[in-house]
This record gives sequence, C-alpha cells and structure tokens, in this order.
Amino acid sequence: MLTIEEDNFGFAQWVNKNAEQLVLDLGVGYHFGEWWGIGINRGYGLDHRRFSLFNPAKHSEVCYHVPPVRTLTHHEYETLNWYEETKKEFIEFGSIAAEGYMKPEGFVIYAERAKTYWKVIIDK
Repeated sequence: MLTIEEDNFGFAQWVNKNAEQLVLDLGVGYHFGEWWGIGINRGYGLDHRRFSLFNPAKHSEVCYHVPPVRTLTHHEYETLNWYEETKKEFIEFGSIAAEGYMKPEGFVIYAERAKTYWKVIIDK
C-alpha cells in the first residue's frame, strides 16, 4: 500500500494530484499498469516518468502514454508461435513503448475474454 509519505518514486503523489481526472476517465475499480521512466529500474532512457495502463481499451487524459498494442487474430494465435516471435521482435528491435531503447524488460499479454494480464519478462 502506498501513501504520500511512503511513496514509490512519486507514484502516490502523481495519483493524488491526478485522482479526480483518473476517476472520471477510468471509473472506480482496479486499473493495472506500470509506473516507469527516469530513476526507476532501467529508466528506458526517459527524462520523465510515465504511467502506462496495461488495458489499452481504457485511457486517461493524465495517462499520457498508451502502450502499443498488437492484436492477434484467432488464426495467428492457433498457427504461429506468436509468443516466441514477439519475444524475438523485442530482443531484435528493442522497446516499442520507449522507441530506441534496446533492452526492454518485457511485454504484457492481455486476454480480453478472461480479462486477465500476464507480464512476460524478456531480460531479467
């Protein structure tokens, strides 16, 4: 549990500052995402911090960063080794959320019907 006094790299302060807009945009409930950027783990070469929602169908004016989405058709899911291919793309081409950053941590898989998220770690 975060508080303004026991914060995580300024995330609780950011949420407090933007709480009204976040509730208006996203509604009440749980909204999963990641607080990342300068000073947090690998930093991704950014000069600021971002909150990216894992569910791209939701968005907020204050969540100014929407992570890129790759949608798989049922056919692709059934016939391609999409999981390994996606990992290879990230390793070869780098981050698509922080363009030009060549050591991305991983990616998130969202199963729409199950409303479930999995974070795939590429580089420990």
